[in-house]
Amino acid sequence: MIERSRNQQMDIRKEEKSRLKREEMAFVEQWKVRNAQLRVEEEMEKIALFQRNKTLQGAHLKAIGRKLDKAQYTRTREMDEAGSFTRSLSTSLSHLCSITYTGTLRANIRGTSGQAREEVAASVVMCRRTCPPDAEFK
Repeated sequence: MIERSRNQQMDIRKEEKSRLKREEMAFVEQWKVRNAQLRVEEEMEKIALFQRNKTLQGAHLKAIGRKLDKAQYTRTREMDEAGSFTRSLSTSLSHLCSITYTGTLRANIRGTSGQAREEVAASVVMCRRTCPPDAEFK
């Protein structure tokens, strides 16, 4: 009878150890599944973050492209305006030089004094120096 009682207690202890081991294994298995789920969720978050960053990068590149296009357009427009102004100024200066030259010649023809002729000659020389190369002297 004592032997039987002892065997029963040992069986109970074995059964308890076996039950604890099974519970521990079930717990470990649950955590394995949960860890796998967490890894999948983290990967999905990384992919979503990558996609958001890629979208933002595309938007930034478009904005930079628009900014460069605007700067190029502005620069081209300013260069055109500067060229137009330069042509206008050159035309005005040519016209002014022509008028000055003509006036100087008329003054010489009318027979001005010697000092006046020297002043006229100096103004003609100055006019030729300052006038653009394409100025017409009539």
